[in-house]
Parts: sequence; structure tokens; C-alpha cells
Amino acid sequence: MKQQGNVLIILSILVVLSLGVIFYYVYSKPENIATPYQEPSIIKIQPTSTNSVDQTKPYQSMPMKFNVELPVKFQAVEKPGRITFSNTEGNIIIDRNGTNFISLKDYLVDLDSRNKVQISEETQLTINQYSATNRLIKYQSGEIQKIYIIFVSGFIYNFQTDSQSLYDDLDQIAKSFRYIP
Repeated sequence: MKQQGNVLIILSILVVLSLGVIFYYVYSKPENIATPYQEPSIIKIQPTSTNSVDQTKPYQSMPMKFNVELPVKFQAVEKPGRITFSNTEGNIIIDRNGTNFISLKDYLVDLDSRNKVQISEETQLTINQYSATNRLIKYQSGEIQKIYIIFVSGFIYNFQTDSQSLYDDLDQIAKSFRYIP
């Protein structure tokens, strides 16, 4: 009688362990975080800047739900919530964050009240029908950064660089932004 009880306990433990191993292998596979380039199927994006003589290629991020025209001289590294476009001159970083604010203006008022930055230039604009702002910011550390902030349905997209030689590229990339829900 005791042996039957021990056999049942051992079988139960083996079943639980087997289910645990199966669950681990099924649900621990990483999601497709870094999405390789895929040709957009719905819209053909045209470069919006004539300042750059560089050729461009479409870049699409399915996890961050957007696409842009990227100069071919850039390499992209995508991580959750952030993409870094880099070349020999520096980096352009794109972040996406959620917000509870209902407008870009409300978001910026809150952001500016929390941060101690000096905004030396600011331009309000519309990028693909979305509210946006372009800022040149000087931080207390002395770092100067150019940033585009785009508000899309409760999301904030930040396109930024601290490399002055990449300002034209940043303009071109940010202005080619297309949200893909």
C-alpha cells in the first residue's frame, strides 16, 4: 500500500516537472523584438528632405508601430521601446513611451515643469497629421541635443541626437515618420 502511494507521488512529481519544462519551452521563447526590415505593404514612403543627397531605404519597426526613410549610411539596432540608428558620426535614438496626456501641449507642459533644461529653439509642426515639436535643448551638463517629439494616440515618439553633424539626417528621418497601427 505504501509503495503504491510512493509511486503515485513520484508519477505526480514527474508530470508536474514535465508540464513545467513544456511550459518553459513554449512561453520563454523571446518575442521578435528586433524586427528585420520588411518592405511596407500599404504605403510607399518618399523622402521628405531635399537637404540630404544620401540615398534612403525604408525602415519599419513593427513593435514600435512606425516606419521612416533611413539614409543608407545608418545601421539600426532595435531593443524594446528604443531604436538606435548609428553611423561613424554618431547616433540617432528613437524612443516610444506611453502617456495619459490627451495632447502634445499638455505633455510638454508637464515635461518642462519636471526637467531643468534650457530650450534654445522650438518649432511646432505637424508630421503626417500628428502634433509634433522640434527642439534644441541645452542640459545643465552642457550637452546640446536636437529632438523631435511626436504625439500619436497616447504615445510619445522621441527622435533625438546630440551630434550636430546628424541634425539634417534627424530632420529627414523624423519628417518621414509614419505611424502604422
